Amino acid sequence: MNQTILFRLNADPATGYGHLYRCMALELALSGLGYGFAYLVNHDGSGVSEKIMGGGRRVARLLKDATPSDEVACLEGLADELKPVGIVVDLLHSQEDFMEAAGRCCSVVLAIDDVYGNNRNAHIVVNAGLGADRARYANMKAELLLGPEYLLIRPQYAIRREAAPAKDPSRVFISFGGSDPHKITPRVIDALNMVEHAGLKATVAVGNGYGDLKGLSARLDLAGYPFELLSGVDDLSLEMAESALAVCSVGNTAWELACVGTPSILVTFFEGQERFADGLAREGMAIYFSRSPEFNGAELARLVEGLLKDPARLSVMASSALRVVDGLGAKRVAEILHLAVRERMRRIASHGSAEPVQSLPRGSP
Repeated sequence: MNQTILFRLNADPATGYGHLYRCMALELALSGLGYGFAYLVNHDGSGVSEKIMGGGRRVARLLKDATPSDEVACLEGLADELKPVGIVVDLLHSQEDFMEAAGRCCSVVLAIDDVYGNNRNAHIVVNAGLGADRARYANMKAELLLGPEYLLIRPQYAIRREAAPAKDPSRVFISFGGSDPHKITPRVIDALNMVEHAGLKATVAVGNGYGDLKGLSARLDLAGYPFELLSGVDDLSLEMAESALAVCSVGNTAWELACVGTPSILVTFFEGQERFADGLAREGMAIYFSRSPEFNGAELARLVEGLLKDPARLSVMASSALRVVDGLGAKRVAEILHLAVRERMRRIASHGSAEPVQSLPRGSP
């Protein structure tokens, strides 16, 4: 099969790079099935998304001031050129006009939907959040892939999970995504100075989009505990797996940590993140500490200290994380998308046209 799957997603310092990482996870899962891939992404003046994606991919970028009609026109131009058999849409808020155009241009539309957005024209909807509500999609005909079994996590995390490296009982992993737009990382670094725990050490991971790496390094040099600073590292699975505890944001990082069995202390800063953090906390795999980046450092220090001194509780939290997230979601979603594309090809062969695919049951031939 020599067919193209098109990805449309957000990737910039303001929204972060989690959408890009999960689309790349799905691309990897599809890569052995004979597809080609292309990306339509928004403007990213930082250049970070280019570094993450590397070379070898067909990438089209919208201009900084692109309008919704420009977005549709760009999609239609790519569709005329590439004739994609499917499109994966991973946007915070997709425009209805764009989704209608996606349905016209591609026979199979898969929407990755965290916020119950304008995805009623999708044939497959993936909402991998804990507590994803099927009732919210009651008027849609799409096949619904709901819950953490459909999390799009890169395969190295499942591989690391199986290897099960030993945890350092005094190591804390700190990460707030590729750009950390609210600069929460320095506040956590300062808070850990108040932790009284023998052997405390930290792994601090920031992405290429972090705006003040020099200042962060200087701050760490003043820390009263050993640290490791990692910038722009693509695979953090070992560092995550070896840590006893993490302080992080809600999103891909929290799911990757769960996949390797590392409990999290969560801080949210985007509207709508609260329900995801609440879900992780309900499952016992994380503690939802703050709904604001302006948290009390002393309170965070007490929480970290208490958890590090309670390995039995951390073990229970780690077991909950491993139970909820197995790291195989990308493979599951890829198989379902592939079945939908096969059905499209069958219809072309049988009827001479690619009728829209509607709510294919899993296991369809």
